[in-house]
Amino acid sequence: MKLLRDARHPVEPSGGASSQWARGGVTFVVDAIQGLGVVPFSVAESQADIVACGAQKWLLSPWGTGFVWIRRALLRTMDPNPVGWMAPEGTDDFSKMLDYSLDWRDNARRFEVISLPFQDFVGFNASVGLLLEVGIERVHAHVEAVVSAGIAAARERGLRVVTPEEPSRRAGVLGVVPRGDAGAASKRLLAAGVTHSIREGSVRLSPHLFSSEDDLRAAVALLGSSTHGAA
Repeated sequence: MKLLRDARHPVEPSGGASSQWARGGVTFVVDAIQGLGVVPFSVAESQADIVACGAQKWLLSPWGTGFVWIRRALLRTMDPNPVGWMAPEGTDDFSKMLDYSLDWRDNARRFEVISLPFQDFVGFNASVGLLLEVGIERVHAHVEAVVSAGIAAARERGLRVVTPEEPSRRAGVLGVVPRGDAGAASKRLLAAGVTHSIREGSVRLSPHLFSSEDDLRAAVALLGSSTHGAA
């Protein structure tokens, strides 16, 4: 189950379904990439068995970074596939590299596929540290206010908003259908230095802790104009 969905779909809570699935012997896996870093999330409260998250989105980290958290009791029941050459116990001892064993490590390192991109981990650690220093609750409140300002600006200009307006049903993404051609709107945004993406005819904006309400209003103004520079 996704922690959150994309610009067009509401938040899906995790906790309620997890206990029901656990009683049926179902492994509860949370895909957290759409919200982790901008929405508060507790592994304990979610009762998840596995949490997987790419870090290139709301965790502000390099492409290729991410993590998987596995409940320890479940971890011991899972064999790695594919197998990394340092997944078994004892492989840190390079003097015995021909003493093969398939006794898996008793932690998440059994799933490592060596070699690891340590240079990317530097950026990953720095970004996560920044988010924790600011506080996810503060980040969430800020982004919620910024997206709300963008929604209000879109409504004022008569633009269709595809993101749920209720804060409890959205993450940090704002999806707006621009006036006229989406490709032309994208060119206006690029010329103004606005990073965005196009999804099924709507423009997706993803403000974070460094974005302001004025930033969103300015971007929405470009979506509401039919020519560059018009308001």
